Amino acid sequence: QMVIDKHKDKVIVDTYLTRGLGAGSDYLLRVHSTDMAATQAFLVDWRATKLGMYSDVTENLVGITKALNYISKDKSPELNAGLSSATYSDSAPRYVIVIPVKKDAAWWNMSDEQRLKEIEVHTHGTLQYLVNVKRKLYHSTGLADA
Repeated sequence: QMVIDKHKDKVIVDTYLTRGLGAGSDYLLRVHSTDMAATQAFLVDWRATKLGMYSDVTENLVGITKALNYISKDKSPELNAGLSSATYSDSAPRYVIVIPVKKDAAWWNMSDEQRLKEIEVHTHGTLQYLVNVKRKLYHSTGLADA
């Protein structure tokens, strides 16, 4: 907790117990930041703790929070307003679901308008669930494009 408190001005850390959900892990740290250096500093400090020293990293997904590319006030004002006004009202989250999505050449060869339309269709269906689902989008373009 001391390491989380030390970095709380630059990163947000969510912790989840995953024991019993699969054989590959006991817990998950979800680190939110707009600054990769701040994330790295937190992880270095966390790995120096007893828990961090004795933990095997089984999965590492790297992304960064940034301004929205598609559902913005300018490009999609109504949908942006719907996302912005959605209030998470359920009890504290017990689970996290990570869905890595890779964009292929066909995606990047679409026009900006076509990509916006695809994202709008995808996002519109989520609005009704945002009172129960805490949604967070990360981008990893150029960070982990393996």
